[in-house]
Amino acid sequence: MIMSRLKSSVQGLPQPPPSTDTTKVTTFVKLTMLAFVVSVRDELD
Repeated sequence: MIMSRLKSSVQGLPQPPPSTDTTKVTTFVKLTMLAFVVSVRDELD
């Protein structure tokens, strides 16, 4: 259940830019982690 929820939330996020810009990649990773935390928190509530 959690994995399917996570996949759908990740699919809703913009795809990581093809650029190797470290700042953009770091921002994308932070957004992904944030979405993961929110999804897990929703599951636990």
